[in-house]
Amino acid sequence: MTISMLHHNQPPVRDVLADHLSDLGDMVARETAALVARRDEFLKHCSAIPAVIDSDELDGQVNDQIAQWSRFIKDVDQWKDGTKAPILSADRLVMAAHAKLKDPIEAIKKQVNDRSTAYKRVKLERERKIREEAERQAREAAEAAAGAAAEAEKAAQDAAGLQSAINAEASARAAQEAAETARLAAEAKAADLTRSRGSYGSVSSLQTFMDFDGLDRATLNLEALRPHLSHEALEKAVRSYIKTGGRELRGVRIFENTRNSGRG
Repeated sequence: MTISMLHHNQPPVRDVLADHLSDLGDMVARETAALVARRDEFLKHCSAIPAVIDSDELDGQVNDQIAQWSRFIKDVDQWKDGTKAPILSADRLVMAAHAKLKDPIEAIKKQVNDRSTAYKRVKLERERKIREEAERQAREAAEAAAGAAAEAEKAAQDAAGLQSAINAEASARAAQEAAETARLAAEAKAADLTRSRGSYGSVSSLQTFMDFDGLDRATLNLEALRPHLSHEALEKAVRSYIKTGGRELRGVRIFENTRNSGRG
């Protein structure tokens, strides 16, 4: 009981982390003070490096400096990785707990949602057929009423006949309006035909969207996809092409390049 109460009275993990993070800036500043001093020293002497290297002696001196910078960068990376290690461990713990809580519910949510989707698709098909049949009958009734009105108009010889023609025309208009209403009902959106409400306020319906499957890498029309590929994605594809031995490619110049590489 005592353990339970102690656990109950503990602050949330996020609050504990927030309390520690509030002092993190000062801690980082103190811990990196020596690295900052080294960085500033390097930057202070950068202006003394000639814009053009014109001798082996100068090139050697410059590469000695580059080697020092490389060691500095390695030291900074090691500090970063070591400092981040417990943070990453905490992140993994949170993400693992998150997955254990969320993933089982996501799985059953998908399973049950798929069943609801299947039911609504059957409901949609059934309702479509009912409405299409109602539209067909209303359309036929409108056509019959229009024909009857036309016949009544032709047959009108006296006042009684004229009244019959007027009545027939009114019936034809009503039938036409009913047919239009039935047509609109048959063309209703899937969401309107499948909407359902739960006892606790939930509302669901079929959502209509464009989808795809059957992607065939060999025949996919990459030209049509060109405007939708980012520059970074294209660069990655070109580098992969070059890495596998490609040397000619329309739209890009592939060439042998060089850059300075040293060890110290």
